[in-house]
Amino acid sequence: MKHIKNDIEFLGLDYKKEMTKIALLALVGVILGVVLYFVIRSYYAFIISLASIICAFAYVFLHYSSKKDALINNSEEEFVSLLSYFEVFISNHNNVYHSFELLIPYASDYMKTLLENFLKNIDSDKTVQPYINFARNFKNVLFESLLLSIYQMVDTGENVGSLSQFGVMFTQISANNKENKIHKMQKDLDTTNLFPLVGVGIVSFILIISIFSIIGDLINVI
Repeated sequence: MKHIKNDIEFLGLDYKKEMTKIALLALVGVILGVVLYFVIRSYYAFIISLASIICAFAYVFLHYSSKKDALINNSEEEFVSLLSYFEVFISNHNNVYHSFELLIPYASDYMKTLLENFLKNIDSDKTVQPYINFARNFKNVLFESLLLSIYQMVDTGENVGSLSQFGVMFTQISANNKENKIHKMQKDLDTTNLFPLVGVGIVSFILIISIFSIIGDLINVI
């Protein structure tokens, strides 16, 4: 549950409100199962309702995790695109701090928060630590090397050597980002192809339960 709570709070949602929604969902499922049992007079209806509740819970909890992963992945793509602006600002003789400030108007709300916190940390800590902490907001391990190369610009100045090292890292991350996009598209296509099979499986399961229910009623009549 702690992992789920962390995911919910990461998304900026209220943990208690989300848990209340899930509890209400479970309550509705139980009531529906009881009603079906008394209407159809079959335990299978209650079993199907219970299975549906379990599936709904699994979907809801996985939803928070997948939404968190999507936000992180999107933020990585966004930061890569913002780095192209950063490169322009640096090339126009802006220092590192001001170049990051200039990125804020082009950033999404989530990225804007990350950048503002990053700049606040730089104000209070002039070491490399704020750059490392900022890189940890992303899954891509190359981001830490990139932020370290940017810190070197602060330490040594925005000279040709620092800009060259940044350019190499930026090119590598851009290429890696494109590969990840292609991989994600292929994975989404593979998942889409599974939907018909899942649908057939669900229909088959319902038909089997219905047949057993009918057979059970016939046996009781005989």
